[in-house]
Amino acid sequence: MKCFNRSGFVALAFILVGLIAIPGLAADESKEEQTWFAERVTSGDTGFSLERFWSKGSLFRSEAVLGGQPMTTIVNETHYLMIDVLLARGISIERSARAKVKDKERGRPFALEAEKIIKDGGEQVSEEKYGLGTCLLFRTTDNIGKREVCISDLETKLPIFLRTWHRESNKNINMRYLNWSRALEMDDTFFKPDPRVKLEEFTYDAYQKRVAEMPTAPFPLFHPLLLHGSEN
Repeated sequence: MKCFNRSGFVALAFILVGLIAIPGLAADESKEEQTWFAERVTSGDTGFSLERFWSKGSLFRSEAVLGGQPMTTIVNETHYLMIDVLLARGISIERSARAKVKDKERGRPFALEAEKIIKDGGEQVSEEKYGLGTCLLFRTTDNIGKREVCISDLETKLPIFLRTWHRESNKNINMRYLNWSRALEMDDTFFKPDPRVKLEEFTYDAYQKRVAEMPTAPFPLFHPLLLHGSEN
C-alpha cells in the first residue's frame, strides 16, 4: 500500500494541522484497477460534515455523517445506492447510460473538483505551502462566484483543499482532503450493501419522475455525476 499516513498518530495530526505532504502518490499503479481512499472535511457557512471515500476502478463507496446521521452511498457498474444506516433502509437507482459511459473516460470516481475548475477556465495563480510540501493553486471567477482548488500535481490532480465563495448568497465553503492513500487491498463485497438493508428499487426514468413529485431519497444526492453522468 502506498500512503502517507504511517500510524494512527499521524492520521490524528492530519486532522489537527489540516495538511501534509503526499509523497509517492503520483507513482505508477501496478494494479489493473486503481484503488483510492481519502477523507474530506467541509466547513463554512453551510455547516460541518465529514466524509470518507473509497474506490476500486469505477466501484465507489462513501460514508458521510451530518448531524449525527450516518449515510452511505454505494455505486457499482449498474446502480447508485443511498442508504440510511440508522434505519437500515434506502434506495437503489439504475444509473443512466451516460453515467456508465463516463466510467470508462476517467480514473478515480471522486474528488474531481480540479478537473471541473480547470475545464471551466481555472488558471494556476500560485504555489501554496501546506504541511511539508506545496500544492498548485488554481482559481476561476465568474458571475456565480469564485472557486479555488490546490492540487498535489498535474498528473493525479489530487485536491488538497478547496475554497468556494457564492456571489449571490455571500457564503463561503471550505473543503479539505486528508489521508490520501492508494493501492489498498479491497474486496468487491465492500461495494455491496448489507443484505439486511431494505432497498426500494427504481429504474433511472422512474426515479427522475418520482423525485420531481416528492422527496424520494433518504438524504441529498451527493455524487450526481455518478448517477446522471453530469453534475446537474
